[in-house]
Amino acid sequence: MGWFDGFPFKSKEQREKERIKFQTKVLPFGEPQKKAALLVLKQLAGTKLQDEELLFAFFSAKDKYISGLEDDEALEAAAAAIKKHPRLTPADKQNVVALVHLEYGIESLDNYPTPQQVLQAAEQLK
Repeated sequence: MGWFDGFPFKSKEQREKERIKFQTKVLPFGEPQKKAALLVLKQLAGTKLQDEELLFAFFSAKDKYISGLEDDEALEAAAAAIKKHPRLTPADKQNVVALVHLEYGIESLDNYPTPQQVLQAAEQLK
């Protein structure tokens, strides 16, 4: 395909549709879930990371976690997704994967994992 066949370009509507599909997959409870995840991650982060960095790591790990469920390699896929994130410490990475793992099983935001639960799960994942 060439440049004029539309290959490298997506319409604004197509990009928006893909964004909504991704958000629905990663954040089934919407914006409150995003805020809850960020709050937990900020409490656990060992370094001074920006909110965007924490959320990027979380979204990357969760996307791969969900994809890995089909092959029973969800935890490995989530860890691999953030393996090369330069500013996350190994403990931060472990906490992100633990949060993704715990969060995937919740049925409502009332059951959202606490920082203590994430630390316990991260210890078990080692």
